[in-house]
Amino acid sequence: IPEDSRLYDAADRALSAQMKQYFLNFIRTGDPNGDGLPAWEEISGSLRVMEFGEQTAMRDDPYAALHAILDEMYGIK
Repeated sequence: IPEDSRLYDAADRALSAQMKQYFLNFIRTGDPNGDGLPAWEEISGSLRVMEFGEQTAMRDDPYAALHAILDEMYGIK
């Protein structure tokens, strides 16, 4: 986010920096987690997702039931 942009506030810039750090950590090490970041849990078979926003945290996937329907519709196991 450009520093001089008036479209974004300090919270937007902080969230952007947090997301960039997750991605950089993953690129460097294969693990998005790092110092000062909320833990991003491994999701293998989990019905939890990472939600980014005012409170970045893992939470139950609100669309888990829909994903199951779509998987069945498209023959995904």
